[in-house]
Amino acid sequence: MEQPEYSFLGTSCTAINQFLYLLIKDELSEITGNFALPYLCKNIATGEFGVDYNFSIEYTKELVRNDSNSVLAPSFFDTYVGIWSCFEDAIISITKKDEILINNELVNSNFKKYKKFIKKILFTDVENDLLSDRIDTILDQKREEIIKENPIYISFPDRMNYLFKKIKEQYRRDIKQDKNTLLFLGALRNTVHNNGRHLKKDMEIKLGDKVFQLRKDEGVYFDHHIDSVILINELFDIYCEILRYVTQQKIIESNELLE
Repeated sequence: MEQPEYSFLGTSCTAINQFLYLLIKDELSEITGNFALPYLCKNIATGEFGVDYNFSIEYTKELVRNDSNSVLAPSFFDTYVGIWSCFEDAIISITKKDEILINNELVNSNFKKYKKFIKKILFTDVENDLLSDRIDTILDQKREEIIKENPIYISFPDRMNYLFKKIKEQYRRDIKQDKNTLLFLGALRNTVHNNGRHLKKDMEIKLGDKVFQLRKDEGVYFDHHIDSVILINELFDIYCEILRYVTQQKIIESNELLE
């Protein structure tokens, strides 16, 4: 399907394939002295592949499965960042048609917070109820002007909160845990802007027996490069559950059109 929400799995595979391609290409370049194409053509013509080639393939498999080094771990993290971008694009597509509703919810929420903040500054006790009501009236009268001066930006977390609220009755996973996981994954992705450091408060999630942590003002650290794959797998599982709901809704809408 052409819709971005359905192409997420495909675009993510492209990000993974790019990583594997670069990994294998680098290894092939090493064993052929940067003459991989002539080397390949020669072997295709003769039908024979040398010991070096076979060893390289086995080494690449072993590297991805078990070994970690200073090159492979960052490469896996780059792949994770690419997949997160694919995830964001898909979620934006899913929530695109509801942007007016999301905006209205945010406007109402922000306006209530604005009123509460103003009254908190002006009043320190409950004896000013009458004046408080008067302030409410004035702010309500100026509502449109206040909203205009404080435009809303729909952030990615805003979209996720709206979507989870919308699908929570049909969501079969632990929605609270998945929210926390996505907050962690988003913060992890944002470390690319800060030379690999996490600048906000400490964060921690547990997936199975594995605990992942982000420490304030510290760089991202994984015990093993495969940890990135665990996070990627969790992102796929969350998305597949969201996609199940989206697909069901599309089927319902199609059936309603046919009736």
